[in-house]
Amino acid sequence: VHGGSPEEARAVSQQVIQALTDGKALTATGFVNGQWTERDPRLIEVLRDWRGAGLLLANHGWAHRNLGS
Repeated sequence: VHGGSPEEARAVSQQVIQALTDGKALTATGFVNGQWTERDPRLIEVLRDWRGAGLLLANHGWAHRNLGS
């Protein structure tokens, strides 16, 4: 989840998780940039929530480079 505080990110993530589980999604994969959790370890709770709901996580690289420059 991009932007905002860790608390806002967690609230948005919980809404996404709820929508996926209410919609009976068989699975969903969240892609994680490592730099976000290094910058603010509180974001790890978002990842724990995601995995706790039985959803997958995958590596999206360490950082998002601007590929247009």
